[in-house]
Amino acid sequence: MVKYGVMDGVATLTFARPERRNAANRAVVDALEAGLGQAERDPAVGAVIITGEGDSFCAGWDLDEIVAMASGERQALADQFGANGRTLDRLAESNLPSIALVNGPVAGFGMSLVARCDYAIACERATFHLPETALGLVPAIVAQDMLRVMGRRAAFDWLALADKRSARDAQAAGLVREVVASPDLVEVGRALAARLAAMPRTVIAELKHLLRRLDAAEREQHHEITVAGAVEALKSPVAQGLIERLRPQPG
Repeated sequence: MVKYGVMDGVATLTFARPERRNAANRAVVDALEAGLGQAERDPAVGAVIITGEGDSFCAGWDLDEIVAMASGERQALADQFGANGRTLDRLAESNLPSIALVNGPVAGFGMSLVARCDYAIACERATFHLPETALGLVPAIVAQDMLRVMGRRAAFDWLALADKRSARDAQAAGLVREVVASPDLVEVGRALAARLAAMPRTVIAELKHLLRRLDAAEREQHHEITVAGAVEALKSPVAQGLIERLRPQPG
C-alpha cells in the first residue's frame, strides 16, 4: 500500500496502488502514519518525501470505500473522518520537513496531502482536481487545507467550480512551490530534501513547532467543524443518490 525507503538521510513514502491511481483508503492512511513514525524514530532521517507510484500521485479517496462508508452510522463516519484528519495533522505536525513530489494527477484527499506537506513540487503533466462540488458533495476536510494555503477567495474558486487545474495554476495559487519537467521531478525533489536533511534537526523541529503555535489559535476549532461538515456532506440526499448510482448492482 505504501512503500518505505531511506537513502542519504531522506525517507520516501510511496503510495503503491497504481491500479487504483493510488487512491487512498484506511489501510493506505494507516501505512502512511506508520511510515511517518518510522522516519521520525530514525535519527539518520532528516526529511520525508511523499509521492505516488506510476502515473498518478493520489486520486482521492477510494470510491469503493466511500460507498461502504456512506451506509454507515453518523458516529462511524465521524470516527473515520476524524482518523483521516488526525493522520493529516500528524503529517503537518511532524518534526521532519516533508515534500510532496506530485508525479501526476491528484484529486480530493490527495489535495490535502499536498497542502499538509511543507513543500510541494509538481511535474508539468500533473493536474489538480476537486470534483466533489460538481457531484453534489461539500469537500469539508479538503476545504480547510485549501483555505490555509490559498486564502478564502482562491479556495472558494477552486472548490466551487470543480475545474481540473494545471500544475502552473497550483503554483500560482500557492499550493505548489515549483513546477518542473517530469524527468527532473525526482532529482529536484531529492536535492531540496537533501538541503533540508542537512539542517540541524532540532532547529527545524523548533521552527515547525513555533509556526504551529502561531497558527493554532486561528484553527483550533477547524477539526471539529470539518468532521461535522464531512459527515453531513456524505449523508445529504444528493450524496446518497450519488452513492446509490455508484453502488454495484446485483447480477
